[in-house]
Amino acid sequence: MKKKLLRLFKFFGSFLLGALIGTAILFWVFIFIIFQTKKQYSGRVYPGVNLLSDSIAGKNRQELDDILAEVQTKTLDQKIVFIWKEDPQKKWEIEPQEIDFSVDTNAIIDEAMGLGRETDGGNYLGIYRLLVSPKNLELKYKFDQVKLTTIFNAMSLQINQAVQEPLFDFKQGKVINFKVSKEGRKIDREKIQQLLILTFSRLSPSKAVVNMELPVLVVKPHAESDLSNKMGINDLLGEGESFFLDSIPNRVHNIVLAASNLHGIVIPPGETFSFAEKIGDISQKTGYQRAYVIKSGKTVLDDGGGVCQVSTTLFRAALNAGLPIVERQAHAYRVGFYEQGSYPPGLDATVYPPNLDFKFKNDTPAYLLIQTEIDQAKKRLVFKFYGTSDGRKVEMQKPIILSQTPPPEPIYVDDPTLVVGTEKKFDSAHWGAKVVFTRKVWFSNGELKEEKTFISNYTPWPAVYFRGTKTQ
Repeated sequence: MKKKLLRLFKFFGSFLLGALIGTAILFWVFIFIIFQTKKQYSGRVYPGVNLLSDSIAGKNRQELDDILAEVQTKTLDQKIVFIWKEDPQKKWEIEPQEIDFSVDTNAIIDEAMGLGRETDGGNYLGIYRLLVSPKNLELKYKFDQVKLTTIFNAMSLQINQAVQEPLFDFKQGKVINFKVSKEGRKIDREKIQQLLILTFSRLSPSKAVVNMELPVLVVKPHAESDLSNKMGINDLLGEGESFFLDSIPNRVHNIVLAASNLHGIVIPPGETFSFAEKIGDISQKTGYQRAYVIKSGKTVLDDGGGVCQVSTTLFRAALNAGLPIVERQAHAYRVGFYEQGSYPPGLDATVYPPNLDFKFKNDTPAYLLIQTEIDQAKKRLVFKFYGTSDGRKVEMQKPIILSQTPPPEPIYVDDPTLVVGTEKKFDSAHWGAKVVFTRKVWFSNGELKEEKTFISNYTPWPAVYFRGTKTQ
């Protein structure tokens, strides 16, 4: 019995020794193969790496670049045509070249050359993984987002339509609907971009044209018309006024047009009101006339002069209602219109969409209703905000002029159309000033909700005269 056990132990001992020796031999063979692979494929793609289902093992960077250049020619042989189903005559043809759509050669080559060259295990494990489980690389692409955005903007001009919120008139303590809500629409930029990438990524040996329906999103109104009596529009929250005496007819026209377009607008709770968004395009196409505006450091004639009278009046209403002011800029210099009615400087808000905007937030518990009142005889503009009062109190400090700067010497510009010795005034002089005021808003329980200081820096402005140089 002992002899049998001894023979059995010897057998298992020999077996284990053989297994250990075999494992050691296999290990060193593995190390040798990996070492030789590293040496043989230095600066080249390791075995087990495929591109478009074809092996690219042994290729260097230049050879990969040549392969991808051929792929690029097939990528460029594409065209996609977006057609709007509501009006099939509206089509947009887009080719890869228009957005610089191309194979991302550097990214693909870097990935191919990097496979198997990871740092773990001295790269041995990375090479081993490729040998036992080959890797198929996907093509990567790049494009110019700015150029694609330009195409999106062109589409938007023809397709996008602003949502029409229900508009209400406030009479005898009740909100009465006078304009029903209407759905808006806008192009689905994200979906269009996905379709472009998908289409241009399909390699084609010949010119391929793909027709697709233009993706368009429906924009729902925030509120439905039948909710007119459920919006909590019950109280006068605040109002603002301004005067536009001595305005030229074109300026009066623009003030009336812009203010009327804001009459009845409803702002949902929690939403930020954007003047630029609500007023829309300010140009002759939308009915505005040319009047004086401040532009690029000069007073010039431009479409919509006087619209800042409207944003200024809204600013005053939002201040008095205790609403958070999200964005506001003062004018470059003091404007006389905004100091009519014994108002001090510092209570104005300039706009120049899309660069300069005026914004405030409806942080009340209910909807806000904007009502416009225009008295053309007195040249007076008023905005009233209606909603649900939460008992907040507003404390407005009168604007203080901290410093004033006299205007520079007048500027004279030679004008060959005027006779020598004659002068024509183009722009008036304005004093510069730094103006500040603080507004405090209190909760109904007496706790301070907000304290904000508004600063306006007005630049001193020289008078400008045209001086004649024409000889008789």
